[in-house]
Amino acid sequence: MSMQSVPGDEAREWARELGRTGRFAPEQLFLLWLMTMTVNDQWDSDETLETLSTAAGMRVESVKHHLEILRENNAVSWHIRDYGVPVATPFTLNRSFPETARR
Repeated sequence: MSMQSVPGDEAREWARELGRTGRFAPEQLFLLWLMTMTVNDQWDSDETLETLSTAAGMRVESVKHHLEILRENNAVSWHIRDYGVPVATPFTLNRSFPETARR
């Protein structure tokens, strides 16, 4: 019986590799790990700032802060609304890290 890799399995292995780089705080790695639980085949996660906040036990402002660091380091991206306010979904994990995500 052959086993197919599912996006979440690949994303979790990717998150482990990011953890090995030593570039990210435990809170940032935890947020990435939470997002790997809901990724689709495009590596988009349907998590929201609120669901990440609840699951991680952090305030929404803390989640935003950690996600901004992850975005600055090309680990995650998300779409922007007017006036630069981040849209809650989708968060896209950058499988080509540390390179900039390919579009």
